[in-house]
Order: sequence, then structure tokens, then C-alpha cells
Amino acid sequence: MKKDCLILIENNFYYKNQLKKILNRAVEKGYHAISIIPEKLLNDFLEDVSYQVIPVSDFENKTLEKIISLIKAEYNIIGLSTPLGYFKSDSSILLSAQVAKIAQNLNLPHNNSDALYNSHNKFLMREVLKENHIYSVKFALLECEEDIIEKSSQVGFPLIAKPVMGMASGFVSKCNNIYELQEAYRFYKENVRNAFYDICYQYKYNNFNFDNANQLLVEELIAGNEYSVEIFCDENKVLPLLIHEKFNVIERNHCVYENITVTPPFTLTEDEQKKICQYSIDIVKALGLKNCFCHLELRLDKCGQPSVIEVNPRVGGSRVRDNLEIYYNFKFEDIFISQAIGQPIKEFQKKYFNNHFAISVIYPYEKGILKSITGLAEVESYHEVINAKRHYKDGEFINGENEEMFVVDILHKGKSIEEIIENDNKFRNKIRINIKI
Repeated sequence: MKKDCLILIENNFYYKNQLKKILNRAVEKGYHAISIIPEKLLNDFLEDVSYQVIPVSDFENKTLEKIISLIKAEYNIIGLSTPLGYFKSDSSILLSAQVAKIAQNLNLPHNNSDALYNSHNKFLMREVLKENHIYSVKFALLECEEDIIEKSSQVGFPLIAKPVMGMASGFVSKCNNIYELQEAYRFYKENVRNAFYDICYQYKYNNFNFDNANQLLVEELIAGNEYSVEIFCDENKVLPLLIHEKFNVIERNHCVYENITVTPPFTLTEDEQKKICQYSIDIVKALGLKNCFCHLELRLDKCGQPSVIEVNPRVGGSRVRDNLEIYYNFKFEDIFISQAIGQPIKEFQKKYFNNHFAISVIYPYEKGILKSITGLAEVESYHEVINAKRHYKDGEFINGENEEMFVVDILHKGKSIEEIIENDNKFRNKIRINIKI
């Protein structure tokens, strides 16, 4: 009898630790776990012997199908998934959509490949919302400098200019007039190819040609507090689990830095939370996402109407999954595996606390080599701190000028927003990130 096997495919270096956690958990559950990864990541997996690693030089369909066919001959494949599966600049394929189609062809649980393309692409996401008559801001695709006057007139000032497909709030610019938009567009074209996060994708989808190194999305500015919603999806359910509220958001010239994220939110009424949850459900259903977590970011506009900023078919970054685990008493890896193999999830039971849980992220604003981080051990000893982590090693390159670099984050608790902000200031005064410029 063949042993049950779970296959995870990932091409993104930044998700390697999450990938390892899922693989190890799958082994603990008694499955044979296999990871298909880029050859350049192989050395990062050599110390792990509990699961099988297959390095590849490319992620073309024929490569993956050949490998999966060999695996199928030896094992009973019960799940095929990816923690992220993003684009690479040398490929026109969105890996998560590719994996979803392969899983579908194998009659395995899968996501919707079209939904993945539409949610990763902020322009396409808004097109879907418009087609489904879901509230959204005005928007336009800026493809060249000559189009600035025409496209900005469709949206109006002030507006936000940002990559159609981006990561970590990089190259997001608030523009009040034509000249600021022109400067933001020129800055983007001149700097995006040297960005820390590789986002220079080119691909065709439906009737659109996307060239992420030369296009920007321009959209109406949404004034108001910013929130994010963590959502669980399977074949039949779309369940909002947590709402986070963002504080001390800093908007610099070409990046937005979200310093404090708190759950439960302090400023929302119960009715406003219900309205945000229903709006989020409507968006996820319109896109057609399933068998995944979703991280949806939005603001409440001046009329109190939720208005989406972006949708990500994954769990939120930094320590958001820690908060999910605190409130729902599950291991994220267990839920991920259940989604991948189509195992029903028991009803989620939310716990309630006297405290609010906050995530403080310490971002550097410079570009250079990370020399050292000081003060972290002392901060971790504070009674309000659950834990504090660094995510980059000394000697690694950091580009904090134009992108959010999650170098240090602290998970902590407090009873009021004043207490949380006071603690956050204390952390920032103690921790020093030293960059050699």
C-alpha cells in the first residue's frame, strides 16, 4: 500500500522558513512530505532530513508534471500546494495558479487559478469588483509617462500611485498633482529593477499585457483608518477570523511603513466590524478564492464605507499568524495542511482576553549592509512582551529606503492604545538597527 504524500512547491526565498514548518508538521502527522524548490535554495534545506527535497532549475509545467508523475508512481498524493507561489521576473507564470491547475488535474483540493491571478494583480482585482458591483475607488493603469494627464484625470487628485503587483508597501506614493505623479513614476522606473523584492514581472492575462517594471496603478486616495482582515476559505466557507487595526502609519516619499498593528481593533464599533466582515466576504467570493487564507487590507472612508486597498491569497505577514494561533488555539501549519488535503476543519472557537495583542515592527529607513542589532534581548525581557524576533542576519543587504524591511518585530499586549503606543516607543528607544550605508 502506497504511503500518503503531501507535495509543497515554492519558489520564494522569503517563505522558506514557513515551508519548512509545514513540511515538518506533515511528517509529524505521518505523511511523506516532499518539497520542490529552486536549486539555489537547496543548501538551506540540507540540514532537514525528515522530508524529501527535490531541487529544480525551472518551474515549467513539463518539469513539474514529470516530477509529480514519478512521485505518483511511488506514493499516494493527497495534497499539492504552495505557501506563496509568486511570480519570478524570468517567468511569466504565477506559480500558485500553476500549482492550482496541476492539483485540479489530479482531482486534488485546489485554489481557483483565475482568482489567484486576479487577487495578486491590484488592477485586475478592481476590475473584478467593478464587474460585480462591489464598492471600490476609481482607478486606472498608467503605462507610460505620456498617459499621466489622461489617467490621473480619470481618478482625480490626491491619488495613490503603486505597483500593480508589489510587496511590502514598496514604491507606494501619495501624489497631490501632476508633477508629483510624474516624479513618482520616474522614480519607480529608475529604481524598481534594483529593489530588494523582485517584482519586475511581465505576462499576458486575458486582454491585458502587464509589464510591472513600467506600469503603475493610480487610484483614488482613501482617507481614514486602515484595517486588515484575516480570512479562512475552503471549498464552501469564507470566514473572517480577525480584524487588525493599524497605528502610527508613516507615509514617506515612496513607501508606507505600518509600525503598529493591533487586534481587536480599538476604534471600530460592533456594527462597523460586521460591515467590514461582510464586505470582505463579498470580495473574496467575487474573486472566487478557496482553500487558502486571505489577507485583505482596507480603510473606512469618510462615509464609513469599507473600501478595499488590496487582497492577498495568503495569511498576513509579520506576526499575524501568531495572533491567529493565540485567538483560535490552532497551529497554522495544521490548518494549511487540512486545506491542502481537503480535510474538514472543525468549527473555529475564538477565545477572548482582557488584553489587546499588538505587533510592533522596527523598520530601518536606510539602504546598506546590516551590521548589528542591539537591545533586542532586553526588550524581550519586558513583562508586556510575548516575544521579539529578528529576521535578518548580520551581513545581509537591507533596502529600507523604498521598501518595508521586517528586520525586527515584537509581539506584545496591552489594555489600551495609549499603553500599547507607550510600550512601542519604549521598544524603539531601546532597539538599534545598525546599517553600514
